[in-house]
Amino acid sequence: MTIKPIESSVENDFPGQYPEDKDLQKFINRRKNTGRIWLMIFMASTIVAIVALSALIYTIIRDSFGYVVGQNTVDPHQLVIQVEEARMLTASNTVSSEDDTELVTGIADDPYAIGYFGYSYYANDAEKLRAVAVNGSEPNAESAENGAYPYARPLFIYSASSVMEDNPEAAAFVNFYLNSVNDVIAEVGYFPVSQDGLEQARQAWLAANDMADQPFPEIDPAGLAAERGLKISGSSTVYPVSRQLAINFRRAGYQGGIDIQQTGTSAGFEQFCTRGGIDVADASRPINRPELEACQKARREPVEFKVGNDALAIAVSRQNDFLQDVSVEQLREIFTDYERWSDVDPSFPDEPIRRYIPGADSGTLDFFTEETFARNLDELAP
Repeated sequence: MTIKPIESSVENDFPGQYPEDKDLQKFINRRKNTGRIWLMIFMASTIVAIVALSALIYTIIRDSFGYVVGQNTVDPHQLVIQVEEARMLTASNTVSSEDDTELVTGIADDPYAIGYFGYSYYANDAEKLRAVAVNGSEPNAESAENGAYPYARPLFIYSASSVMEDNPEAAAFVNFYLNSVNDVIAEVGYFPVSQDGLEQARQAWLAANDMADQPFPEIDPAGLAAERGLKISGSSTVYPVSRQLAINFRRAGYQGGIDIQQTGTSAGFEQFCTRGGIDVADASRPINRPELEACQKARREPVEFKVGNDALAIAVSRQNDFLQDVSVEQLREIFTDYERWSDVDPSFPDEPIRRYIPGADSGTLDFFTEETFARNLDELAP
C-alpha cells in the first residue's frame, strides 16, 4: 500500500505522512507523554499563581488595615512596645548601648544629657550623676517597696528543671544565689526582695528539683564535681548581682568554670531557650509570651526566681541645675519628640536634648517603655 504525502502545519514524528501499525501506536504514546508533561506544567503554574495571588491579597489587606491584621498572631501589647521602642531608638541625638557604664559615662560630663538605667549604676557614680524625681518621688528602697516611685521593678534569674537536672552545678548555683542574695544586693546597689518573695523563689527551686515540701538546703560548692561549669547571661541590670554571687560561689570552694556575660534580657532569653545555650538567664523583666513559647519548643520550661528590686534611675549630670522633677508624660516626650530642653519648659535652656538609653535587647528598655507609653494598639494606626 502506498502512503500519500500530505501537507500539514503540525509537526510530528513522521513528517509528511500518516503513521500506521506500530508506528501509529508509538506516535500516540509519544503524544500522550507530551500531553502529560504540558498538563504538569499547567498545574504547577496554576499553583504558583494561586500562591502569588494569596500573597498579593495579604499584602493589600495588610497595607489597607495596618496593624489590625497582626492582632490574631502577634501579641498587641508587644507590638505597641516594639513600635514605641523603635521611636526612642531612632530619635535624634540618641545613643543606645547594652553597656550601662557607657550610658553613665555619656551623661556624667554633659549638662544637657539624660538617660535611664538600673539604680546600681547610678549609685556607683552618684558623685557625677543626679537622680531626677518622677511625679514628685525619688528612687529609693522605701518608694520602690510602697510603689510611690513609678519605675520600681523586680529583678529575676531564670533556669529550668531540665537544665538543673542535666547540670547539678547550675542547680547548686541557683541554690547558693537564693541563700545569699539578700546579703549582697544592697552592696551592689539594689534593694532586697521581701522574705515572702524570697521564700516563694526557694519553693520554686524545691519544686523544680523534685524536693517539694522539704527544707531548703545549703549546697556546699566545694563538694561539686565541677565537670560542666556554668554559663550565665542576660540583663546588664542583674549582671552586678550575679557577678558578685559568682565570685562568692568561687570563694566558697567551687572549682568549675564560670562564664558570665551581660547581653541584655531579650538576648539572654534567646540564648536560654536554645538547647546547649546557657544555664541561668538574668532578667530585669518577666519572660514574655513569645519567649516562653520559644523555650517550650526547645523543651525548656522556665522557672522564675525573684532575687531583688530595682528603682530605675532617671539620671542627669550634676552639672544640670534645671531639671529637678519630671512627670511620666514629660519623659514620654523627652525621649521621643522633644528636640530641645526649652520644649519641655520654656524656662529651661534652649539647648538640644542628648539622650542615652539601653539597647534594643535590654529588658530595661522594655520596662521603661511599658511604664511610660501606656497606649492601645488602635492608637498606633495613622
